[in-house]
Amino acid sequence: MGIFVKFIAAGLLLLFFASCFRKKNAAPNLSDWLETNYPGRFQILSTQTDDAIRNLSFKVKKSLVAEKADTMVQALLKWDARLADLGLTKADVDGAFAGAARELADANSLFRAVKAAGFENAATSVFNWTATILIFAEPTPAHRRQSLALAEKAFSQWQRETSYDLAVIYVEPDDFGKHFQDIVPVSFWAQHSSEYQPRFLFQLTCPNSRQFVAADLEGEWNFNIDSNRYNEYSGQVRSAVEAWAPKHVKQPFTMLSIAEIEQTGHDPAVITFRFPFVKKATGEAAANSFEEEPDGYIVADYDVDNGKMGDMKISEN
Repeated sequence: MGIFVKFIAAGLLLLFFASCFRKKNAAPNLSDWLETNYPGRFQILSTQTDDAIRNLSFKVKKSLVAEKADTMVQALLKWDARLADLGLTKADVDGAFAGAARELADANSLFRAVKAAGFENAATSVFNWTATILIFAEPTPAHRRQSLALAEKAFSQWQRETSYDLAVIYVEPDDFGKHFQDIVPVSFWAQHSSEYQPRFLFQLTCPNSRQFVAADLEGEWNFNIDSNRYNEYSGQVRSAVEAWAPKHVKQPFTMLSIAEIEQTGHDPAVITFRFPFVKKATGEAAANSFEEEPDGYIVADYDVDNGKMGDMKISEN
């Protein structure tokens, strides 16, 4: 009898652990939900936690999902593993992918308009309610003027289903064709835009409420201060300022490490650098720039288009 009871107890334990194992494996996930509701239709390209601090949970996710029939049709789906059906409905998913298909169609239509306008080495994108023309060329002043004229022509001839903000971005010329072809996929913006940001050079944006007129937009380019080129330019300017300062700033003084920058409104290619200094010897100044109140600034302009610095000057507080 004792052996029989032990046998029954062992069997119950096995069933208990098997049940736990099944429950663990049965944790809700987007892949199973999509397969249940849309058999064979979608594939998940990536998944990441969606702002764990704001959501107070690591179980809120954001997944990039694509149609298997056309992997360029991509949408971001937010889901919560704590909720029934992950907090998703078929209406949500149907709406997301109807929008994704519409945006892809508009991006293709824009690319045709871009080529018809005369652009070379260009790509197009429609994402997050912004339609963008990406240009892979040196952004000289003459080229920027020409590109705005071509962009005005392309946007005016573009057949689209809805309205968007409009943008033009210059990208490093040798990046053409490396990361995408004619159309920029949603996956690029969702997964790689931050790491690719240093490759953008100049950018211009025209809101949906405003007509895209080249002549009105010429002065509204913004040079990308997160670009690799900016790092190169700022290093050149700092070296020149450090050589100039001992001859023009009254001793003792120490230049602080953090410089302020601004782009002047009259010329988008001119960057104004403001290098703070304190009237203390190097050993007396705080190691951390934020702990010092500047006594003045050495101000220097750098012209991105010409690769030249303007005259330097001292501005004291």
